[in-house]
Amino acid sequence: MRFLLFIVIFIGCYTLQVQAQNTTPWYKKISLRQSFDSKTDKAKPANITYTNPDDGDESWLVNIALGYDLTPDSEEIIIINPYIEYHRNSLVDKEQYNWETGVFAEWQTQDIFTRKWSPVLIGAVRYNDDRIGGVQSLMSNLYFTPLFRGKGMKAEYFWLPNTAVKLGKAFRFIYTPYLGVETENRIQTDNSDASGSIYRGYFSISSSIVFFPDHEVLKDRLEIDLDWQYRYILGENVTTITQNDYRYFNISLNYILYRASDGKRIVKLGIDYTTGENPAKNFQDQTFYALSLKVRL
Repeated sequence: MRFLLFIVIFIGCYTLQVQAQNTTPWYKKISLRQSFDSKTDKAKPANITYTNPDDGDESWLVNIALGYDLTPDSEEIIIINPYIEYHRNSLVDKEQYNWETGVFAEWQTQDIFTRKWSPVLIGAVRYNDDRIGGVQSLMSNLYFTPLFRGKGMKAEYFWLPNTAVKLGKAFRFIYTPYLGVETENRIQTDNSDASGSIYRGYFSISSSIVFFPDHEVLKDRLEIDLDWQYRYILGENVTTITQNDYRYFNISLNYILYRASDGKRIVKLGIDYTTGENPAKNFQDQTFYALSLKVRL
């Protein structure tokens, strides 16, 4: 408890010091997204979702994360965000009720204006409370993705990660791979057999396809987002763990209602299909469809 109090006081003092040096208003440092598990510019919007599961009643779910950027205005390659997340899916067969709080960091290790590419490291340390499973954990993750200097939207560079390209006049395409590790140290459980530690390898690919990027009316209005994740257990000592790997897939068709000129703020209306399992968010193996209002700030 004293350690947590020290962390809170330290973050508070650091925030006051940084804010005194910044010219950006404090409220513009607040971010709203679905989760702090990806590059900041690739973050999914927070969503309030109407769901229609395969074998259950219609319901609502909420995925929301709120953070505050502690980095000075002059710093462009490091991002530090203390944050809190809430995920609730109340009426699907395998209910999700999860919240967490922690610190997120993103570090672009090199300047791509002077180098051809740069590794980007994404990490977080957090406290996670799974209200359904009765498990409280200390979790961490460290992911890597490569960032390349822009190629002027040229289609021949479609294979480069994190590089936006135009495929004719019909599509704009970009994809982001992540490779990393995750840890989960269960500090309190309702069932003693569920206690222990888990270490997972992680690989994922997310992509976005924007339709008619140069059309006068439909420009930046229609898009398809895909997210595929794979996790493999590297080691664990939890009795209740009975599988070695986890797969998760989401695809969404979105109509963009509003997008700010800097691309950071966005409002969408989308249809989602989700299947699989995500142990990092205590989302159990299941499939559902959703109609979502999505907001990112």
